[in-house]
Amino acid sequence: MASGTIDMFVLLLSENKISIAISALDLYFRMHLGLYDAIDRLYHETHDPDISYNWDGEMARDAYLLRIRDALIPDMRDTGIFCSRGIHSELNHPDCVDAYNLMCSIRSAYAMYKNPFEDLSVDYREPIDKGCCPHAECIIRNNSGSAEALVTMCPDQLKIIYDAAEIFRYILSGDLERAFSYFTQDPELTRLACEASKFHPAHLNGYVLASAEELLVDIDNVFQNDKELFTLARMHKKHQSPLR
Repeated sequence: MASGTIDMFVLLLSENKISIAISALDLYFRMHLGLYDAIDRLYHETHDPDISYNWDGEMARDAYLLRIRDALIPDMRDTGIFCSRGIHSELNHPDCVDAYNLMCSIRSAYAMYKNPFEDLSVDYREPIDKGCCPHAECIIRNNSGSAEALVTMCPDQLKIIYDAAEIFRYILSGDLERAFSYFTQDPELTRLACEASKFHPAHLNGYVLASAEELLVDIDNVFQNDKELFTLARMHKKHQSPLR
């Protein structure tokens, strides 16, 4: 590899995994922003509509989540569950912005594929000029009547989407402790996350969780021929502070 160049990888996504990737990246960058109501929204979207939703459990869970956020993001103390720093804040970790940009690259390409004549909704927003990674390239093509995405990205972006999918899976399965371990190693905060997990809603859509697990397998397969490079990318990111 020539000096100064970056190895790029292509991730192939079937149509259902395009949606999962967008949702997982959306959840990931919002958690970096402190917008923990994204967890509640995910539960709402995947909850069985024929079963009554546990609103009291959500309020109890949110109380624990706000205590975690107060410790991780002190400048957001005394703000509500719907508040955040905003994606343009200079205080955001680079992974937050890179996840947002990767999501925008995939989401906007998918939106244009479905409806090239509409460009007013958030789905058509392009990546912003911030972050550490180059903007990913996403090509959507038709494969036997269904959309298929080819996403070209650098190792750090592939690591981000892998982490996002893992966090997405843990939250859907009710393991907030493991989900928050990506953002903190503080034992008190992981204990609070464990307490919040006790209010995990039952009756969620198992198909979404299964699709997230399949996405993780697909990402692993991309790295089969270069495990060393993926390991180096993960080690590099693990030594960075997720929040500041």
